[in-house]
Amino acid sequence: MSLVKSLVVILILFFIIGCSSSNDIQKSENVTKIQNKTLTKNERIEILKKLTKVISTVEKYYYNEIDLKEITNIIIKELLAEYEKQLNKFVIKKIDRIIYENNKIKYTKENRIKFLLNLTRSINLIEKNTTTKNSLEEIVNIAIERLIFKLNLASKQSYLPKKLKQINDNIVGVGLILKRQNSRLVVVSSIKNSPADKAGIKAGDIVYEIDGIKTYNMKLEKAMNLIYDKDNTYIYFLIKRDNKYIDFNIKREKRVIIPTSSKVINDKYLFLKILKFTKEIDRRIKRIIQKNINKNNIKGIIIDLRDNEGGYLLEVIRIADLFINDGLIILQKGRDEEMTKHFYAKSNTTITGLPIVILTNVISASGSEILAGALQDHKKALIIGEKTAGRGSVEIMFELSQQENFYLFISKLYRSNGNPIDDRITPDIEIKVNNDGNVDTMLNKAIEVLDKGIKF
Repeated sequence: MSLVKSLVVILILFFIIGCSSSNDIQKSENVTKIQNKTLTKNERIEILKKLTKVISTVEKYYYNEIDLKEITNIIIKELLAEYEKQLNKFVIKKIDRIIYENNKIKYTKENRIKFLLNLTRSINLIEKNTTTKNSLEEIVNIAIERLIFKLNLASKQSYLPKKLKQINDNIVGVGLILKRQNSRLVVVSSIKNSPADKAGIKAGDIVYEIDGIKTYNMKLEKAMNLIYDKDNTYIYFLIKRDNKYIDFNIKREKRVIIPTSSKVINDKYLFLKILKFTKEIDRRIKRIIQKNINKNNIKGIIIDLRDNEGGYLLEVIRIADLFINDGLIILQKGRDEEMTKHFYAKSNTTITGLPIVILTNVISASGSEILAGALQDHKKALIIGEKTAGRGSVEIMFELSQQENFYLFISKLYRSNGNPIDDRITPDIEIKVNNDGNVDTMLNKAIEVLDKGIKF
């Protein structure tokens, strides 16, 4: 029997019949219990299929090999931490005992059923004995969210119970780029001319509340779901800055992300702004470069990757291949050979040998780091700006249903020089961001370097 089938059988059996120990618990303790909406057998099966699919996917694809014992331990501990305040001491003691038993069992193929039984016992105890109304679906969603978040600590993404309110490249929000830091949401930057920028929200601001909801320990996905909504609606932020609290009531606006734009500077340098590596962006960039080489007789290229957080991996590789003749572009290293891929440049795709300068900042991540690192390693470009974000993990989205999906960390990225992308890309010339919005010191330095001539 396959892993998924065996998990479904075990979980369905215990959730339909229920653990007999739960009745004993209710008799021995005065447990306040609110009955949830009664689910049909098929409804419970569908809910449980989500959990089984996630568990089997983690076992098969997660970057660091992880067995069923460790997975069930993580889920049980995380669920206990989530619901501990809603359970009485007797139930907590029962679940603690299950965790203890789980740890004592040696992992073998024959013992897999024991780990599954311990997981179902724990979830059943929580479903039947919490003091507030917690449905099976809510508990399973929490189990998935906590498991994936625990495994994807370096990632921005985990489990999305509802898909983000984002359609293609049209986003209705306020233009905030956030990160998690010490359990808080911190502003990395406000996109220029966005509603947040115009309102005065600054890098380093701590977001304490979003629409009255406290953000302590809030996941980035949840914050994004709160921020993205209908056009021309308002959203409230409570911001902490320099030990003072500031209120912001900001109107959402539809922002169309233009993945790339270009212009010619000083009649000789092609400036390419790449904000996002979208599908087929490599073809657009190739056309822009070829057109300008033929028409404007350009002498150099400036590629601006500031604020670019990545995109499609294959698009990044194809763009790098426009400038690199041969050799390794990037190594995607998984936990085994099947999950490991080498991406090499091809000589017949190279379109120019013009000198290149790349601009980066602390937000430049993932795909931006692949492109910048590859061109730097092959001595095809000089990098100017700030150290990059250092986000070299590859997450794949697995779909659970039309409305649900989750991301899983499956591999790490390594440059051709052997360094992991996680170590960040160090510019050849480091320049901090100039707070004076009227002067682009990085761009001015790029022009100066090209004027003098690049020497590697």
